[in-house]
Amino acid sequence: MQDHKAFILGRKSEAMQKELITSDLFPFYEKIFEYQALYYKDFLMEDCLSPVSINSASPIINASTLTFNAFAKRILLKSLNELTGLIRQYNEGLDFSLFLASVTDREGLIDQSARTLLSLNADAMKQLALDHRMGLEEFLFFLVNWMKPVFVSQQERMADSVAVDDWQNETCPLCGFYSDIAMIVGGKEGKRYLHCALCECQWLYKRVACAVCGNEKHNTIGYFEIEDDKLHRIDYCEVCKGYIKTLVIDKFKEPSDYDLVVENLFTPHLDSTAIESGYMRP
Repeated sequence: MQDHKAFILGRKSEAMQKELITSDLFPFYEKIFEYQALYYKDFLMEDCLSPVSINSASPIINASTLTFNAFAKRILLKSLNELTGLIRQYNEGLDFSLFLASVTDREGLIDQSARTLLSLNADAMKQLALDHRMGLEEFLFFLVNWMKPVFVSQQERMADSVAVDDWQNETCPLCGFYSDIAMIVGGKEGKRYLHCALCECQWLYKRVACAVCGNEKHNTIGYFEIEDDKLHRIDYCEVCKGYIKTLVIDKFKEPSDYDLVVENLFTPHLDSTAIESGYMRP
């Protein structure tokens, strides 16, 4: 896991000056990144889930049968109160009490939550949020941040088994989740990579294709740039009306100089522009 806290702190002055993030949210994300780094180190010590399958046609983690072992569940439960408490410091209106009670009483709720997240089934996710009296966006934010440390750790443990250069699909080769941002390395003619919003895996993707639906019809996909911003662009698709933010890294720069999690966080104006133009994320 990249040191997201170091990256966000390194760009604090820029973020405040350009209003890339509000002053109250900056310390919130600083604490979120501290939380993720702390528990990521715990999960990194052991294989935490099963079954896994090395199959080039499907993600390594099977979303429908995913099961955490006792070690992982113990740490997930340990981290739960800390995360919910942290989120409530910045949004007192969120009520996690029903979920906290349910996860204690229902042994299978941890596995169910992860399976629902990876299923990419919007209706199932809405129902799980509703079952715990939470809005979908708030519940999804909570669930991704709760699960991220364990999935990033397992992605790194299984890195040699993930075919990141051969996958060429829109969703993650390890966990099957959505990408949240793309990266073109080596300037506009370089290779294009997608970045998983959950396990932070990065994999090679087609240069001319929609990163949401896979559409490759040249006359229905494109991109637009923001004035005075040579680093970012928005790739869009007229078939699915989807979009993805893209970081275009100059051939004289190194990808390691950037943190895609922080780039995603610091570019809400790109989301606003895309949404106002009629495009959407999954």
